[in-house]
Amino acid sequence: MFIKNPSTDYFGLEPIQVPAENVNRGTKFYLIKFKRPDIVDDIIFPQVQKMINSIIRNAQIKGFRILNSEHYIGGNGEYVEVLLELEKDLLPNVIIHTGPPVDLENVLIFMEKYSRMKTLRGPYVNGDRLYVELPNDKREFIQNLREDIRSIDLGKHINKIKQNMIIESYDEKPPDLEVTKVFLSKKNPNTLLSS
Repeated sequence: MFIKNPSTDYFGLEPIQVPAENVNRGTKFYLIKFKRPDIVDDIIFPQVQKMINSIIRNAQIKGFRILNSEHYIGGNGEYVEVLLELEKDLLPNVIIHTGPPVDLENVLIFMEKYSRMKTLRGPYVNGDRLYVELPNDKREFIQNLREDIRSIDLGKHINKIKQNMIIESYDEKPPDLEVTKVFLSKKNPNTLLSS
């Protein structure tokens, strides 16, 4: 934008970002909220980002699709708010586990392992690979999120307070909180190019 219209107005204060309207997005929102630890910004900001990255990575491994994430970190004595937007928060009853190509030696190990387990279907061959369909006991995102928060490293200071985290879910549109204002204030990069 500066190249198209050079001006000193681009330097100095950040532009005021007005939040977009909070409309029904047809998605699921999860809010993780906790009292900010009494630590400096240089420590809390990277720890919150580490927490978000760990939660998203684990969610994706389990099959959940996180569309967006945002955070708001209040001052000392205030709250940290993390907002996650999911396409959906319930997985199917079945997990399709991909095995090795049929021409590898470890096919027998795969067949042996899964012939002793409770499966919904398989092991079977599809194309050039083995597959097995397993029951999915952890279908709900909230169940997985609570387990992840208990078990994964969220950062030294956040780990100390994770038992006090509040987790809430919202259908279709995010709650009216500071983190939502930050989330809705994000500009679409495509609209910036046309101005």
